[in-house]
Amino acid sequence: MQKLLTLTLLCFTGMHILTAQSSPLDKSITMEPGTYTIEQVLKDISAASDFSFSYSPDQVPLDQRVRIADTEQTVAQVLTSIFKDTNIDYRARGNVVILKKKPGPKANRITLSGKVTDQNSGEPLIGAYVKVADRPYGAVTNPYGFYSLTIPAGDYGLWYSYLGYQSATYRLSLKKDTRLNVELADSLMTLEDVTVTSDPQKNILNPQLGVNNLESQTFSNIAYLFGEVDIISGIRLLPGVSTVGEGASGFNVRGGGIDQNLILLDEAPVYNSAHYFGLFSIFNPDVVKDVKLYKSSLPANYGGAVASVFDVRQKEGNNKKFRLKGGVGIPAVRLTAEGPLIKDRSSFLVGFRSTFVDLSSFTFNDGTLENSEAGFEDFNAKVNYSLNEKNTLYLSAYLGRDEIAMDDGENLQWGNSSATLRWNRILNQRLFANFTGVFSRYDFRVKQLAGGSPLEIAAKISDYHLKADYYYYLSPRHQLDFGGSIVWHDFEPGRYTWNNRTTELDQEQALEASLYVSDEFTLNPKTTLQLGLRYSAFFNVGPGEVFLYQSQLPITTNTIIDTVQYHNLELIKQYHNLEPRISLVHTLNATSSLKFTYNRSAQYTHLMSNTTTSMLTDLWKLSDSYLKPQIGNQIALGYFRNFDQNKIESSVELFYRRVNNVVDFKDGADLALNPAIETELLQGEGRAYGMELFVRKKAGRLTGWVGYTLSRSERRIKGRFPQETINSGSYYPSNYDRTHDFKWINSYQISKRWNLSANFVFSTGRPVTLPDGRYEFEGTIVPDFSSRNQQRVSNYHRLDLSAQLLGKNKKKKRWQGSLTFAIYNVYFHKNVFDYKFEQVPGDPYETRIVESSLIGNAIPSITYNFEF
Repeated sequence: MQKLLTLTLLCFTGMHILTAQSSPLDKSITMEPGTYTIEQVLKDISAASDFSFSYSPDQVPLDQRVRIADTEQTVAQVLTSIFKDTNIDYRARGNVVILKKKPGPKANRITLSGKVTDQNSGEPLIGAYVKVADRPYGAVTNPYGFYSLTIPAGDYGLWYSYLGYQSATYRLSLKKDTRLNVELADSLMTLEDVTVTSDPQKNILNPQLGVNNLESQTFSNIAYLFGEVDIISGIRLLPGVSTVGEGASGFNVRGGGIDQNLILLDEAPVYNSAHYFGLFSIFNPDVVKDVKLYKSSLPANYGGAVASVFDVRQKEGNNKKFRLKGGVGIPAVRLTAEGPLIKDRSSFLVGFRSTFVDLSSFTFNDGTLENSEAGFEDFNAKVNYSLNEKNTLYLSAYLGRDEIAMDDGENLQWGNSSATLRWNRILNQRLFANFTGVFSRYDFRVKQLAGGSPLEIAAKISDYHLKADYYYYLSPRHQLDFGGSIVWHDFEPGRYTWNNRTTELDQEQALEASLYVSDEFTLNPKTTLQLGLRYSAFFNVGPGEVFLYQSQLPITTNTIIDTVQYHNLELIKQYHNLEPRISLVHTLNATSSLKFTYNRSAQYTHLMSNTTTSMLTDLWKLSDSYLKPQIGNQIALGYFRNFDQNKIESSVELFYRRVNNVVDFKDGADLALNPAIETELLQGEGRAYGMELFVRKKAGRLTGWVGYTLSRSERRIKGRFPQETINSGSYYPSNYDRTHDFKWINSYQISKRWNLSANFVFSTGRPVTLPDGRYEFEGTIVPDFSSRNQQRVSNYHRLDLSAQLLGKNKKKKRWQGSLTFAIYNVYFHKNVFDYKFEQVPGDPYETRIVESSLIGNAIPSITYNFEF
C-alpha cells in the first residue's frame, strides 16, 4: 500500500511539472536585441509564434518604447519585461493573449451634503435639484431640504436649482467630506419668460408615476369661487381627480371614495378637509409651502389609504426678516405673520383666516340654508429652533372650526385640531433622520329641537402618532429610506343626548404599527428602479362588545345569539399585511421615458356614509371582527414626453386598481347610532381602470394645462344570501364613476401687471339610483328601487374667469398689493347635484322627480391681497 501511495504521488507530481512546463507562455522565441515600441514587440511575438493579442488600443501604450536585451526568451519573460513600467496585465487563453489594465486602487470618495433654502426666508426647499456639471451625479433634496452626494474626490462644478428660483453654481475642490448649505434667490421673471428654471427633465427621469407636485404660483393663477385660492379646488382640476359636485367635501382619485385618501397637514392626518360643505378647504394658502398628490407610486413610508396620499407641508417661518401677508375678499379675511425669533436660527409663523360675512347669503341655489348664518375660521402656528448645525426642532399646530346656525334652531359645528413636533437630525454626512410626534382630532356636534326638547348628536376621532424616518444616501445612484411608526386610534363614534338621557356607542380603540424600507437605485444610465416594502399590523382592542350571529343565516339584528364583552386593551381582532411597492423609469431619449408602477396598500379606517355626498353626521369606523381592512392593488403604465426645449410636458397614463373589502350598504341602511352596524354593512370588491392624458405648458405668456380622463369605477357585492347581494352580484358603477372628465386651465400674462385666467371643466354625470316602479303599502305609495346606480344625473360643466392686477413694483417699496377679480360659473349653469321626489299635488298615486342644484348663478367676487 505504501508503495502504491508513493507511486501515485510521484505521478501527480510529474503531471504537475509537465503541465507547468507546457504552459503556452513558456514557449521560447528568438528576438533581435534592441529598442522597439510595444506595438512592434507584439507584432514580432505574433510572427515568431502562433500567438495573437486581444486588447483595447486606448488602454495599451502602444507607442511606448521598450528594450529587448536577450536573444532567446520565453513569451512570458518578454511580456513581463515590456510591461513592467505600465499598469498592463496579461493572461493567455489558448493561443490568444489578453491585455488589459490592472485594477487600480479605489479613488478616494468624499460626501458632499447640506441643505438648500430660500435666501429671503430661510425656508427649506423640498425637491431642489443638485447636479454635478458634466458628470452623471445628482441628488434631490428630501422633504426637509437635505441632500447628500458621495462622489470621488476631485474638482467639480455644482449646479443647484429649484422651480421659481435662480439657479446657483459653485466650483469646488473636494478632498474630504464637505457640508455646503446653499441659499437660492427668487427668480426675477420677465414677460418673455414667465416660468423659471428647475431641472428641465425632472418629470422624465423621476421613477414615480401618477405624482403631481403643484407650486404656489400655479395655484394662485387659477380662477376660484369668491377669488379665494383653495388648495383642494386646485387639486380637483388635475386629471384623475374629481368630485361628485358642489357641496361635496374632499375629492375622489381614480374612482375612489373620499375616505380612501390619506390627507396630511404637516404629517398630521386630516379626517375632514372641508369648510362649508366642501366649497372651501381647511388649507390657508398663505401658510402652505409644498403640495404633493400621489395617485400611484406610493412611497413605502405612506400607508393607510388605498386610493391616494395628499401631503401638504406648511412653511417653516422666515428666519431672515419680519413679513406680513394676507387678503380681504367678500367671504373671508386672511392674515399671516412670520419672522425670526433669533435671526438665521429660529423663526415663527402665525396664520389666521375667518369669514366676516354670512356665507349662506351667497351660495346654495336650492334654498337649503335660507335664513341661516354660516362661517368658518382657521388658525395656524409654527415655530422652529436650530440647536446646532445637525439638530433642528419644529413645532406646528392647526385649529379650524365651522358653524352653521339654522333659522329653525338647529346648530352644526365641526372642526379639526392637530399638533406636530418634529426633530430633524443629521446623523452623519450620508444619514439623515426625522423623528415625529403627532396629535390629530376631528369632532362634530349637532344640536336641534326634537319634540320640544333639545337633541344633541356628537362624535370625536383622535389619533396619536409616533414615527421615525431615515434617509441613507449610499451613492448618487443609490438611496435607502427606512423607518417605522405607531398610531393609537381612539374613536368615539357617536353620543346621542335627548330629554336628559344619553345613549352612546362603544368607544373604539386600535393600535396600528408599521415598518418600511425603500431602495432607489440606478440599474444603468437609462433605467432607475425604486423598490419598497411596508409591513403593517392592526390590533383592535377593548373595551367593547361584539355581537355573535347565528351561522348559516344573514347577519341581521334578528340573528344575534350572544354578545362577548372585552375588557380594556384586550385584543378583539388583529390583521397583518405586507405592502410591496415598485416603480421603474426607463428613459428612451433626452425628452421621453416609460414608467411602470405597482403598489399594494392596506386601509384600516372606513367612512360610514350611505349618501353620495359625505354628511356631517357620517361615522368613521375602525376595522373589527366583521369589518375587514380594505386591500388595494394598483398597476400603472405611463409614457412621458417633453417638447419645445422642455417648456411643454405631456404624459399618457394607464391604470388599473382592484380593492378588496370595499364597503357598501344595504338598501335603506340605518347607520345613525347603530350598535350593530355590521348588520347594515356589505363588503365586496371594487375596480377602477382608465387612461389619463395631460399636457402642460410651463413657459411664455400663456401657461396652463389640459387634462382628460377616460375611466370607469365599479363595485361588486356578492354575498352568501340575497339580502347581502347588490344588483344580483353583477358589477355596478360606484357613486364616484365619471366616464369622461375634461379640464382646461390656462393663464395669460397680458403685461407685467395684468394676468387673465380661465378654467373650463366638463364631466359625465355621476351615477344615481332612481325608482323604476312603485307600489302601494297600507295606503301609501312607495317607490321601488330594484337596481343601484343604473341612471346618471346630467353632465357637469362650468366656466370660471379671473383677472389679477398687480401693484406697481417700485424699488424699496415693501408693501406689495394686488387685486383679483373672479366670476365663478360664468354662464349661470345649474349643475344637477341630486334628485328629490315629490308627490304630485292632488294625485296621491303620482310622484315626480325634481332636479336639485346648489349653485345656479354666476358668483362674482373681488379680493385684495397684500404682502409686507
